[in-house]
Amino acid sequence: KKNLDIKQKELNLSIFQLENNKTDKVLEFKNRKSSEGYRIYIWNKILNYLIENKKVLTGSGYIGTFVVDSNEVFSAHSQYVDIFFRTGLIGLIIMLFIYLKFLIVFYKKNIYLFSSFIAVLLYGLFHETFKQSQGGFLFIFFIISYIYENYQSKGLPKMTKKFI
Repeated sequence: KKNLDIKQKELNLSIFQLENNKTDKVLEFKNRKSSEGYRIYIWNKILNYLIENKKVLTGSGYIGTFVVDSNEVFSAHSQYVDIFFRTGLIGLIIMLFIYLKFLIVFYKKNIYLFSSFIAVLLYGLFHETFKQSQGGFLFIFFIISYIYENYQSKGLPKMTKKFI
């Protein structure tokens, strides 16, 4: 009977905690104070800026998002939104085409590079990956890997010290 009472008290405590935390959610897209909500807020501001200034195709041409709102300083928090903001739909399509070419070669030649590049691209959804110095290093690494994999597939001699 004593064990049963303890279990009942634990259950009541759990229910009480659930009822008091009704506002806790996994994803809060409408809450500007949450990480995902702030990103949605920023992306909407950037999109509205491009639409209002008729720059959707060509982009703002600016280095940063400071032109969107003079009262706030923020970054795009997404590689793709950042490219879209700076270079427009045309630049974004060109960049996605380049990413696709990398993915095709890596998928055919080196599954490790393919999976690594997929991971970096997914991370880029929520961070300006290649704009940062460590991201630039990664991008150069993938460019060199792309060139190397294409070089090897042409049947040319393997690169050795005598070629360097």
